Parts: sequence; structure tokens; C-alpha cells
Amino acid sequence: MRILFLDIDGVLVNRRSFFIRSGNLPTCDPGCLEVLNEICEATNAHIVISSSWRLESSLRELQQILGEWGVKAPVIGVTPVGLSTRGAEIEAWIAESESHGQTISSFVILDDCSDMEGELLGRLVQTDSGLGLCKNATAKAIAILRNEIP
Repeated sequence: MRILFLDIDGVLVNRRSFFIRSGNLPTCDPGCLEVLNEICEATNAHIVISSSWRLESSLRELQQILGEWGVKAPVIGVTPVGLSTRGAEIEAWIAESESHGQTISSFVILDDCSDMEGELLGRLVQTDSGLGLCKNATAKAIAILRNEIP
């Protein structure tokens, strides 16, 4: 299984879309959404939410929000909270999944922060928080998910 760890603010929600509200929540930028869907469609990736949005919303609520925005890939989980860094939370999610028999063939991290270490740094596609996920990130994210980048 290929996993895309997704931050929301600074990846799907950028400076422009942050001020376009749906209730209390900002909306995603359509261009960022298009890039995310392109990456997931090209690699059959499943999404795990690593965003701080998981602190305020349940998995079911996040699935509904992302579905309403037009995210096409399955959102299958959220990383645990309360560890020292987001990278540690991602590592914990992978370890827990593999302990339950899931095989993670590859993963990529889409985030505007870089609190990752070791192998995770090589799997990070860091976005500019003001712009969000841009077209120039597509090839790198796809190559990481296809294990084409060592």
C-alpha cells in the first residue's frame, strides 16, 4: 500500500483559500486539490491525515470535509497525537500499521513544516505555506511513492 501523509494548512489550504470560509472552516485551493488528486491517481495512494486538523475533527469528519472538497483518494486514518514531532507521529503510525499486518510499500509526506529526521526527510515534499501544494511538487511526490528516489 502507498501512503500519502497529508498536512492540510499550507498544503491544501493556502494564504488565498484560508479566507474563503465554509462555516468555521477555511476551504481548500482548487489548484492544490488538483495536484493532490493527480498524485494520488498516478500512484493509487491512500491518505493518512497528519495535520493538526485531526486534533479538532474525527476521522469521519475529516473524510467528509475532504470528500466535499473533491479529494478522490481514500482517507484511511490519522496519525497519533502527543509525540515529540510530526515525524515521530508518522513513524508511529507506520509501525502500528505494520504490526497489524499492513504492508506499506512506500510513502510520501506533504507538509509545509520540516520537523522530520532521517529517512523521513527524503520522503518529505515541503510546500510553501502561502502557496500550498503546487504543480512543481507532482513529479517528486510521484517518484517518491513509486520508490524511484532512493
